This record gives sequence, C-alpha cells and structure tokens, in this order.
Amino acid sequence: QLFVTVSDDLVQRGVSAGVLVQSGAPVIEGRGGGRPEMAQARGRRRERLPSALEAIRQALATQLREEPGTPAPDPEP
Repeated sequence: QLFVTVSDDLVQRGVSAGVLVQSGAPVIEGRGGGRPEMAQARGRRRERLPSALEAIRQALATQLREEPGTPAPDPEP
C-alpha cells in the first residue's frame, strides 16, 4: 500500500498527493487516489514498491518544476 501526504505549503504551490500516488500505483499494479493533501493506493506487486517510490519522486520533481513562476531547468548538454 502507498500512502502520500503533502504539507500545506506544497499544496499551495500546486503539489497534489493524488497526482503523486497515481504515478506510483500502476507500478505496483494498483489503483488509488485522494485529495491534494493526502492520497493512497493499493496494489498486487509489493516487490515493486521501490520502483513505485521512484515514480512518485519523479512526479514530485515534475510538479515542482511546473510551479507557476519557476523557470524551467536548463537542458543538459
């Protein structure tokens, strides 16, 4: 099971726990959802939890980059 919480300051910056958990749920062959501040998912493939957490980390990085007023990172050479 995945459980994601997001602090109020990050919710105000546009980060959503629901979006984060939905990025990790398919990795564990599961489904989930929730609210911007809290979400959860269940899946059948517990052995894939490390990969699901990495998917959530990547989704968080994307959400933070897409924050209004934040410049996009420079492309790598």
